[in-house]
Amino acid sequence: MKNNLVWHKERRYIAYTSANIVIVEDLNQEKTQTILKESNDKIYQLKFSTNGRTLLGFTKRGELDGFPCLYFWESATLKKINQIAINDEEVIACEFNKNSNLLLVLSRTQTISTVAVWDYLDGHKDILCKS
Repeated sequence: MKNNLVWHKERRYIAYTSANIVIVEDLNQEKTQTILKESNDKIYQLKFSTNGRTLLGFTKRGELDGFPCLYFWESATLKKINQIAINDEEVIACEFNKNSNLLLVLSRTQTISTVAVWDYLDGHKDILCKS
């Protein structure tokens, strides 16, 4: 399910997408925005890690950049902490592990689906299944 609006209750901001950028609105200061732009492709979904420390934005396909990408920002400072390119044609879904830096990523080509676990801080990947 696409979600392009998230709210960080403790940091008091909302973040949403507009095409290829993420806009962060500070709820403590009126008319204060931070713009996060990493991709030429549309940011398909935003989500926070289960501990709220990391903001994830990912592109679904990568029509302009050539491949889908996952972008990670530290939620307190909004500084980019990593970027991971996915070798498949499309990212279907991503889900954070609540106890670690692991991210489950479901992606696919036209003929093969891949379930992979990434350590999103160091960029290491383990493929669980290709079908």
